[in-house]
Amino acid sequence: MLGRTLTAAALILTLAAPAWAGSKLIVTPSLVPPSNGALGCILVNASETKSLEVNVSIRTTDGSPAGLGFGTALLPRSSVSVENTQDQASYCVIEIVSGSSKNARVTVWVKDASGELTAAVAAPGK
Repeated sequence: MLGRTLTAAALILTLAAPAWAGSKLIVTPSLVPPSNGALGCILVNASETKSLEVNVSIRTTDGSPAGLGFGTALLPRSSVSVENTQDQASYCVIEIVSGSSKNARVTVWVKDASGELTAAVAAPGK
């Protein structure tokens, strides 16, 4: 199942690449939230001096958006997080519009129905 999910995500990103030309993408590993749970991600700008401009979205296993994504500017040493309670929520996509992706630290996490953290995985660094 995980292999098919990652393959589908890779295909979607490959087909969508022209839309993100010039941007850098960070795609988290896929996690499966439990029923009535939540999936979310946190993005930290680890730079001491440089801001990041980013677009953040949570995607379902088939690559479609799970709710609305958003764009934001992250000041140095700041963070932003997003959470989704759809059962199909699977992974996060962070588009670095401006700034260095090497300063972005992204973690995807899952909470159970009572709000307890049950799993967290760091996205591969750039």
